[in-house]
Amino acid sequence: MNKVVGALVGIVVLILGGAGDFFMGDSVDSVDSLRVASFNAEVFGDAKIASVGVDYYVDLINQYDLFFLLEIRDVDGSSFYQLCKALDGYDCYLSDRSGRSVSKEAVGVFVKERSDNLVLNEYDDVEDYFEREPISVDVDGVRYWVVHLNPDDVYREMESLEEIVGVGDGKTVVIGDMNADCDYYTFAGPGGHDSGEPVDFEDWDWVIGDDEDTTSGFSDCAYDRIISSGVEVVSSGVREIDARVSDHNLVWVEVK
Repeated sequence: MNKVVGALVGIVVLILGGAGDFFMGDSVDSVDSLRVASFNAEVFGDAKIASVGVDYYVDLINQYDLFFLLEIRDVDGSSFYQLCKALDGYDCYLSDRSGRSVSKEAVGVFVKERSDNLVLNEYDDVEDYFEREPISVDVDGVRYWVVHLNPDDVYREMESLEEIVGVGDGKTVVIGDMNADCDYYTFAGPGGHDSGEPVDFEDWDWVIGDDEDTTSGFSDCAYDRIISSGVEVVSSGVREIDARVSDHNLVWVEVK
C-alpha cells in the first residue's frame, strides 16, 4: 500500500451572503439530523447556468442542509457566486481549483445558516496522489470528505484516500464522484474475483452500493458513492437528474 504524504491545510474562502455582500461564513449548530447531498453538475459554469437556469439549482439545494456541488469549471467562480446570490438562508464556500490539466475544477459547499464556524480544509497532496485533491468539511462533529476521483486511476486514488481518511475511529462520511463502478472499479480490485465485498473501506458502510445507478444517461453505474463510519444513517438515496442537466444523478444521505 502506498504511503500517502501530506497534510490538511485550512483554506480561506469567500462566503457570499445576501445582497451581494461577501463575509466570512457561519457554520452549523447541532441538529437532530442533517440531509447531505453531492452532485456532479458536469462542467458547471456560466454556460450551464444560462442553459439550465439558476432556479433549477436553487430548488435542488433548498432540499438539503449541506450540499456539495462538484465540477465547477469557470476560472473566476462567477457561476458559483451567481448561484449564491440566488440562494436564501445558505452560506456558500468555494474550494481552491485543482487538477493536473488546464481543465481544473472547484467544489462548492452550501450549508444552511447556523451559528458556529464550519471548518473547511483541503488536503495538501505533496506527493501528487490525486488528480484533484480531496477537501474535508467538519459539521456537527462529523467530517465529510468530498472527492472527485480520476476514472483512469481509481484504485490507486481510493487506496490513498483510505489512508488519509483513517481507519474510521471518528464520525466520517466520504462522498462524491468516485467513478467507483463499471469499467473503472470493482469491489474485488484490479483483476480480482468480485466477491461482493469491497477491498477498499471494507469495514465501512457503503451507503450507495453497487445496485444503484448514479448516471443519468443510458449506462447503469454507481459512480457516485457515499461511504460512512461512526454515524447513524437515517435514510439515503439517488435523485434522478435530467440528462440535459448532467450525466450524473444526485446522491444524498440523512445522518445523525
